[in-house]
Amino acid sequence: MLIGWLPGLSFIGVDPLYGQRGAGHLLVQWGIEQSKASDLPIYLESTVEAAPFYKKEGFTAGETISLPIHVDGGAEAQLYEEIVFTYHPA
Repeated sequence: MLIGWLPGLSFIGVDPLYGQRGAGHLLVQWGIEQSKASDLPIYLESTVEAAPFYKKEGFTAGETISLPIHVDGGAEAQLYEEIVFTYHPA
């Protein structure tokens, strides 16, 4: 049974030329405010590189998702990884 549903963002990101100016923090804080207002948790999948950002914002790391991918038609697969994060409103 679906008790509540909170619409979400599929992807967020900040152009590296404009990084470290607080835009990502503002986007995530908006999501946290929505989570608290609706009393619903947040689930997201993060790149390994962005993981420290989400930890700093109060998210808890969980499982790692690994997927072999072929970049630019290369014959050898590379391993792509993401980390699952959750945020539970207090």
